[in-house]
Amino acid sequence: MFSPKAKQCALAASASLLPNNLDSIQTKGTVYLTYISNAAIWVTSCREGAEDEHRNFCSFPSHAGANEVKFFQLGERILLAAAGIKEVRLLKLDGEVLMVYKISKPENHDESELPQFRGIAHVDDHQQLIIGDSVGRIHVVNTSTMTPKAILPAHDTSVQCLTKHAQKPIVASADVEGRIIIWDARSLKSLAEIKGDGTCCTSMVMLDEYLVASYQDGRVAVFRISTCAKLSDISAHARAAYGLAVDTKRRLVAGFKTFPLYDKRNPHPYALGRICRLGLESVCVVSSSQVV
Repeated sequence: MFSPKAKQCALAASASLLPNNLDSIQTKGTVYLTYISNAAIWVTSCREGAEDEHRNFCSFPSHAGANEVKFFQLGERILLAAAGIKEVRLLKLDGEVLMVYKISKPENHDESELPQFRGIAHVDDHQQLIIGDSVGRIHVVNTSTMTPKAILPAHDTSVQCLTKHAQKPIVASADVEGRIIIWDARSLKSLAEIKGDGTCCTSMVMLDEYLVASYQDGRVAVFRISTCAKLSDISAHARAAYGLAVDTKRRLVAGFKTFPLYDKRNPHPYALGRICRLGLESVCVVSSSQVV
């Protein structure tokens, strides 16, 4: 829910340079937002539609940097997972560090520099934090014991993004060549693969039996998870769509930078203004003076 009358919070310009660089979670009337600016993690808390606190949550060393940050809930606790270039940190909202997981160099990796972490997904039911890296591996961390569980060789190129299914124990990983692998979160075995066409997959969401993926060239593609069949390939953006969001109740998917919106039952782009009202089967454009 967004209101144009609410107090706005200015984000650093550098925050727009990373894909998937915004996450949110709501608890007890408070909405928390987090994003990365340079090597710093920022967290904003909002109550009743107004900014309550905006702070530099933590910083990585300038040489280590940060690639992605995500909230997840572990029991009653809200935790934050921050994937840096060299390490992943699990933190409480008060800033306490619960675990630091450092990246390792694979045996066949000849480059002098260590690989980087890219992409985060959390599987609540199985208490697993799943992280990709720039040499194509999938790292699995047990969030109940805060210990590493497995490192899986998965992609031939750098993992770019990860997503989990809201209702099913399924995780998907995508790489810079556009290849998507669908995983069983329980067995950590590959279930299916969607072949890439050489274009980087920048973001993904899964909704019911569908997987929606955005690409570096601005396309948004819709796949059926069970068969990996491509149902639609939409020239949606003039440039890369760096994020996707899903409304599971209204069965809608939104893409941004340029904010086209799709009804999954009729996956075609709608021309939208800055503020949009979502309906079950339709999308309408509203003026900036209206409250959504």
